[in-house]
Amino acid sequence: MNDGTSTSPSQARVRASSTLRSCAAVLLTATAAIHIPLIPQHIDEAPYIGWSFVGLVATCSVLAVSILLRDSRAVWLASAVVSGGALVAYVLSRSVGLPQIGDDVGDWLNPLGVAALATESATVVLALWTLILRPDPRESSAQEPGQSMTRLGERMAG
Repeated sequence: MNDGTSTSPSQARVRASSTLRSCAAVLLTATAAIHIPLIPQHIDEAPYIGWSFVGLVATCSVLAVSILLRDSRAVWLASAVVSGGALVAYVLSRSVGLPQIGDDVGDWLNPLGVAALATESATVVLALWTLILRPDPRESSAQEPGQSMTRLGERMAG
């Protein structure tokens, strides 16, 4: 007997996909927003950093819209790569330093930096989780229980 509250497995996957995509769009938008106020200062201090922030803001904005419009493995991958790249740049700027912004070395607890680390890290984790554990939409929609973990093991093994 159907009381109207049950959902099919495909409906549940669509809802989960929509939730993941919405979360990713919020994280990417937050990453963009965090970097906007940093642009003017960095364009003056280290133009290559300022313009890289412009590129990051634009790219994250495009990815946020793209991920809402289409559940594409390419967009998920691009989101992981862009956010991962921003994380690496932050770690480099705070550890060994980058040209023209050596005063950032050791400034690990900068509030905007911590916020950016949080959104970028969450984006990388969410994107990789989605790419590794979610079935490819081109594959059969039928999934046996535990199949996601089997797929993770297979992908990690080679």
